[in-house]
Amino acid sequence: MTPQVSLETIRSVFHARSAAVVGASAATGKLGHMILSNLRNRDFPGPVYPVNPKERVILGLKAYPSLAAISEPIDLVIVTIPSSFVPEVIEQAASRGVRAAIIVSAGFSETETEEGRQAEERIRQIVQASGMALIGPNCQGVLSARGRISAWFGPLPDRVGKAVRTSPRDALLSESVPENQMGKAFGIHRTLDQLGAIVGPFLASALILFFGVPVRGIFWLSVVPGALALLVLLFVKERATRSAAGTKILTSVRRVLKGRFLQRLLVVGMFSIGAFNFSIILAKAEDIGVPDAIIPLVYATINITHVVIAIPSGMLSDKIGREKVLMIGYGAFLLSALLLSQRISTPAYIFLVALVYGLYMGVGETIQRAMIPRYAPAALKGTAYGVYYLVVGTGFFIANSVVGALWTYAGSAVAASYSVGTSIAAIVAMMLFLKREKEIETSHERA
Repeated sequence: MTPQVSLETIRSVFHARSAAVVGASAATGKLGHMILSNLRNRDFPGPVYPVNPKERVILGLKAYPSLAAISEPIDLVIVTIPSSFVPEVIEQAASRGVRAAIIVSAGFSETETEEGRQAEERIRQIVQASGMALIGPNCQGVLSARGRISAWFGPLPDRVGKAVRTSPRDALLSESVPENQMGKAFGIHRTLDQLGAIVGPFLASALILFFGVPVRGIFWLSVVPGALALLVLLFVKERATRSAAGTKILTSVRRVLKGRFLQRLLVVGMFSIGAFNFSIILAKAEDIGVPDAIIPLVYATINITHVVIAIPSGMLSDKIGREKVLMIGYGAFLLSALLLSQRISTPAYIFLVALVYGLYMGVGETIQRAMIPRYAPAALKGTAYGVYYLVVGTGFFIANSVVGALWTYAGSAVAASYSVGTSIAAIVAMMLFLKREKEIETSHERA
C-alpha cells in the first residue's frame, strides 16, 4: 500500500527546523548559492547543511560531500543539481527518513525527452513509496513568512527599500548638476555604487577570515555607512522649485507621459523586456563547464567593466548626446546576446561575453538615468524617475521570466535570439525618433 502524505509531513515543508541544500555553491549567481544565501541570511530557525563534494566551506557553513555524511536529522532537502542526479539524491533522502523535499532543478518531463520522463517517474515512485512531501521539480522554491523559510532563488522583499530610494535619489542628483554635465554626474554615481558592490564583499570576507567577525556582526557593521549617508542628507538643501504639492498622483503622471519623454520611455520599455540579467551569463558559464572556482571571476569581469566604462560613457554623452551613446550601450547588449547564442565552450569565450555585457551595463545604466531630466518638468522629476523605474522594473521581470523559460524549454540560442530581437527593435525605434525630430528641427529652421 502506498503511504499517504500526512498534514504534518506537508507542514514540514513550511516549518522545517533543519535543511540541506544539495548543490550549494560558493559561486555568486548559481541557484545553489542564492538559495543557501537566502536561508542563511533570513533567520532560518535551525541548522542549514550545504551539500557539495567539491567544497569544504560555503558562506561560512561546513559543506558535506553527500546527505549520508550529515549525522544530524534533516527535515527538508532542497535540490539544485542537474536532473540526471536528482533521483539518487531523493532516494538517499527517503532512506534517511527526510520528510520533505523541494526540487528546483529543471530537465524532467517538461523537456519532452525520454531521459527527463524516466527521471521524473523514478522520483514519483520514491516519493510515493516513502510518503515524503515533494514540491517540484522545476520550481522557484518556497517562501514561508511564518515558518521563516526562504528556500527560493528569487529576490527578497527587502528590495522595496531600493525601489523607494532610487527615484528621489536620482531626482536629487539631477537637481544638483547642470544639464551639460548630467552624463558625467550619473557616471560617477554608477562607478561609486558599483565599486561598493565590489569592495563590500571583499571587505566582509577579510573581516570574517582575518579578524573573526561573525556573519551577524558584518550586518551590524553595514549599518554604519548607511547611517553616515543619512547624516549627510540632513545637510543637503534642495533647490527651490515651484511646488507640485496637492497635485494628484495620476495627474502628475499624465503631465509627465507626453512628448519626447514618452517616446524615450517607449524605447527603454521595448529594450527592457528583453534585457536579461547577469545571472544568465553565469548560467551559460555553468552550462559550458566553467569550473565553480572561475565563475566568480566571470561575475567580477562584468562589475569591473561596468565601473571602468561608466564615467567615460557619461562624459561622451555630454558631448555627442545621450541617445547616441545609449544606442552604443544597446549595441553592446545586442552583441553579448549574439555571443550567447553561439555554440562555443571555452573559458575565454565566456569572459568575452562578460566583458561586452559589462560595457552594456556601464553605458546603459548611466545614460538611461541621465537622459530623464532633459525631458521631464522641473517640478516632476521625481515622478518621471518613478515612472521610469516602474517601466524598467516591469521589463526586468518580463525579460527574465521569458528568457528563463526559453532557456529551460528551448535552449540558450532561442533565449538569446529573443533578446537580440527586442534590442534591435529598440535601436531602430530610437533611430526613427531621432530622425523624425531632426526633420522637424530642419523644417522649423527653414521656416
